[in-house]
Formats: sequence, structure tokens, C-alpha cells
Amino acid sequence: MARVLLGMSGGVDSSTAAALLMRAGHEVTGATLVMHDIHEYDAKAAKTVADTIGIPHVTVDMRGDFERFVLSRFVSEYEKGRTPNPCVLCNGYIKFPALIKTADSLGCEFISTGHYAAIGIRDGHPVITAATDKAKDQSYFLYMLGEDILSRLLFPLSGMTKPEIRAIAKELGIPSASSPDSQDICFIKDISCADFVAGRSKEPPKLGNFIDTEGKFLGKHKGISAYTIGQRKGLGIASTAPLYVGNIDPESRNITLCRENELYRTRVYAENCRYFAGEFPSYSFEASVSLRYTKKPGRAKVTYISEGKALIEFDTPQRAPAPGQSAVFFDGDDLLGGGIIAYSE
Repeated sequence: MARVLLGMSGGVDSSTAAALLMRAGHEVTGATLVMHDIHEYDAKAAKTVADTIGIPHVTVDMRGDFERFVLSRFVSEYEKGRTPNPCVLCNGYIKFPALIKTADSLGCEFISTGHYAAIGIRDGHPVITAATDKAKDQSYFLYMLGEDILSRLLFPLSGMTKPEIRAIAKELGIPSASSPDSQDICFIKDISCADFVAGRSKEPPKLGNFIDTEGKFLGKHKGISAYTIGQRKGLGIASTAPLYVGNIDPESRNITLCRENELYRTRVYAENCRYFAGEFPSYSFEASVSLRYTKKPGRAKVTYISEGKALIEFDTPQRAPAPGQSAVFFDGDDLLGGGIIAYSE
């Protein structure tokens, strides 16, 4: 059939993807991208799986690029009071471009991963579409991928559910068949995001003030990098009603706390926007827009403004849009594009 380079972490999803590609008649090579020292264990696990199912395996050291494009930005965004999404950046700038480059060097026509997503065609262009297993669907994280990558990308798990995947892995004797799903940011283990950022910052976190929506002082906080919009837990402020982080001002270092009903917004501005067909439409279009991976999409009108910026106007108010997170546009199961949330009102 074809030569395929498969991104492998050693986990059950990418391991089963390798087996499915082989069943389809493809000649498969596994590749582990080491983004961080933590991933050296993944490379060993992936090599074990590759030996078990009988495919070659290569390791590609991407720590330098990952540091520049993902880790440094992750820290600086939190220091600015924003909430970054490192998986979106890694997929767009590191993982998939690196797989393409490695595939070219090895003479592979296609690349593949164990993501829960699918490839379809829309208006003559390849487009990401949602996976069958909606509870596992990862299309939200893939909106930065361009047509040059999508035209060479295979998603073997697109039509499968997690129990089906585990059953295949168990049948093949894959070591990770019963491993728990990974839930956390891949480069952070056993500590909070706030502690990770504090450990990499050039100076200690600067304390600031909690204030209410009228500017009244409520208490001191431990640095804006420890908080995100919509957060309730860990504030340490006594109140007769629950309080949430409503706004973070990096200049004054004031964090405004508000009631839950005050978190909702109807207008969200996004920057660094991408569109599946390349050039962003000059006209407004209707879409279902997700403001976080775990958040149900809301219906909205998306209007391109200029220089990669777009205005998203929701039919109903959306809870706690967080600057730094991604606003991702869908039409049904089709992924149309997305951008980084700049601010909301």
C-alpha cells in the first residue's frame, strides 16, 4: 500500500494505530518525538511496542524547538495572566511538521498518529472532522494544521471507540493495552502548573491584590500566573457567596473576583486565526465555537477583522472565555479553523 511514519508514544492509542495500519497493508515505521526529558521514557516504551509488533522505530530529539516554541511561551503566557494551550501549539509548530520532515527523510509518503479525529474533504480541500467516539474526539487541538499536512495525514482510530482499541491492543499483546489514559499536560508531572511556571520564571512571582468588580480590596494573591479566568478553588478569600476569577490585569497585577453569573460573555476576540482552506473568509459565517476542549460549543457568527483577527459573536453568553485558550470553529463535525482568545466582552 504505502510507507507510513507513525508518531508513537508507547501508549495504547498510537500502539493500536500501528497495528491497524499494518492490517491495512501499510509499511509502518514508528517515530517518537522527544520534546522534553520526561519523554525519554516514552521513547523506550514505544521501542518496546515496535519490537513487539515487528516494525522499525526511530527517535527524534525535538527538545530545542519544543523549548523555544512551546515551553517558553507556556511560561510567558502565564506570567502575563493568560491561560495557554500547549497541545495546540505543539501540534501546529512542532509535532506534525517534525513528522513530515522525518517522513521525507525516510521516504514515507504519509504520516499518522493515534489522535481521535478523521480526515474528510470540504469544498475540495482536506479538512479535519470529528472522530466517531465524541467523548475522546481531539479535533479541537488540530486546527493549526495546514493543507500540506492534512493531505498526507492518516488517522487509523477515527471510527473506533476506546474499548475497541483496548481490545485490539490486548489481542496483540501490546504492553500498554490496560494503561490508564493520560490526562495531564505531558511535560508536567506531580506538580501544579503554577509551581511549574514559578520554577522556570526568572524572578519570583509578584504578589498582587484581589479586588471586587467595584475595585474594593479583598485580599492578597500569590501572583497572577497561579490563576485562570473562571477559577474558584484556591483563592483563599472568605465570602458569603462563591467568588470566581473574572479578570486578570497584568499591568496592575490586580485580579478581579466576581459572582458566577458575571463570568458570561457574548463577544470574543481571537487572534492568530487559521482557516481550513488557507485564506480566512472575508465574509461572516455561522459556526459552532468551542472556547475550551471540554466546553460544549456555542452557536456564533464569526467575522474576520484584519491581520489574523476575528470577532466571535455568540447567540447565548458563554462562560469564562480565557485569554490564551483557543476558540475553535466547527460546522457539524467539520473543523473550520480557530484562533487564540485575546479578550472578551
